[in-house]
Amino acid sequence: MDSKKAYEIMKEEYVDREALELCNQIEKQLERIISYDDGFLNDRTFDEIKKSAIKLLKEWHL
Repeated sequence: MDSKKAYEIMKEEYVDREALELCNQIEKQLERIISYDDGFLNDRTFDEIKKSAIKLLKEWHL
């Protein structure tokens, strides 16, 4: 295997590992939000949280 192919494999593994960690962190935070319901969490509030989070993710991605 040449060095370019090895680099691509390492990069792919890195991206996969980081993506998995990000998904795990998002899952933990969603569980925290759902379990910490002090009466404010309903479908509308949860949708607002998701919209705000998606907006932030899009801003960071740019």
